[in-house]
Amino acid sequence: LTVTGVQTCALPIWTFSGGNPSSSSVQFPSVNWSVAGTYPVKLVVSNGVGSDSVVFNSYITINPLPLANAGADQTICKGDTIQLQASGGVSYTWGINTTMNNLFISNPLTFPPQTKNYSVTVRDTNGCKANDYITVNVIQPFANPAITANGNQLTASPSGANLEYQWYYNGLLISGATTQTITADSGGVFTVQVSDRSEEHTSELQSQS
Repeated sequence: LTVTGVQTCALPIWTFSGGNPSSSSVQFPSVNWSVAGTYPVKLVVSNGVGSDSVVFNSYITINPLPLANAGADQTICKGDTIQLQASGGVSYTWGINTTMNNLFISNPLTFPPQTKNYSVTVRDTNGCKANDYITVNVIQPFANPAITANGNQLTASPSGANLEYQWYYNGLLISGATTQTITADSGGVFTVQVSDRSEEHTSELQSQS
């Protein structure tokens, strides 16, 4: 705020509706408004002779922040390329990284080798800006599975919260056998298929009763 016509010997008292601070006695105050809108400002100036006041209606306009949207989190396989899509403004600036083809467009391509968080700054026509974030989860390839036997208990590896298992007996699917460990009730060839929804690997074990 710039005060004109206020002598340095006078004592100004500002009142800011909705502002922080709500009042100030300095000549050039710094005030923040957290809610978009139009606000009045009141100034009272006094000296040894008397005082005077003026109200500046609709003096301060606070524009709303843009609704920055970096898009929903994504999951890809290692080696894949994904196109991000931000929205909510007229210009975009992505955080510096080495896997993105263009930091200054809304829809850059990127190929992260591992799970990575991306940030984007969105600006609107008023020059106001806001940030949003997106995580690209990268599924790493895993080694071919193995089957270990402990008595008649067969256990597949590797293990992981995102892995799915399907067991077969003599080439036929065992209905409901989708856990990491199963019980081999008879001799034969047991096969397990391990999947992480992006790729599948198979291993076999000859089991004898």
